[in-house]
Amino acid sequence: MLIFTDGITEALNEKAEEFGRERLLAVMARNFDRTVEEMRDSILAELSRHSLGLVQSDDVTLIVAHVLSS
Repeated sequence: MLIFTDGITEALNEKAEEFGRERLLAVMARNFDRTVEEMRDSILAELSRHSLGLVQSDDVTLIVAHVLSS
């Protein structure tokens, strides 16, 4: 389960392009078999690469949880 604020998907790069849901979903798909910590770190690393250190105007909040089925 992934819970995030719009500061993730609306993070801009130097061309004013948003990170977007598609990019977020792609990072999640590449890391589906990883731990929640690795998933979180991968998303934040990709977000950082996208924004190239630009200061964002919105918060970046992310919760990654593994839901166990019974």
